[in-house]
Amino acid sequence: MLSRSPIYGETRKGGGTCDEFAGQYCIWYYYLVTRAKHHRILESMFKKPTPSGIRWTDIVTMLEAVGIEVSQRSGSRVLLKKGADRMVVHRPHPEMETGRATVRDIAAFLESIGVSP
Repeated sequence: MLSRSPIYGETRKGGGTCDEFAGQYCIWYYYLVTRAKHHRILESMFKKPTPSGIRWTDIVTMLEAVGIEVSQRSGSRVLLKKGADRMVVHRPHPEMETGRATVRDIAAFLESIGVSP
């Protein structure tokens, strides 16, 4: 049985690490758990009315999971890039929750590149 956070290389119950005993299983389990979380975030972004309590870090990890390159620009600007499609959004600060307008803009960008829940 795996420990609570089955990340590649971490210790599992019974001794040893995932990469020594069951590296493929640990990677698969981590991928499955994070993939479900990314899907929930993606679904919530496309809900009407647009939610406002989605954490910025959750959005960034979901964007990276679907293959969008996220790079920090000057100030609080963040570039989202997938192939030739680009979008610049503002990272929320000082709070961690993303505003409705930003969530709506990112959802429109995702839809334009063919990503939907």
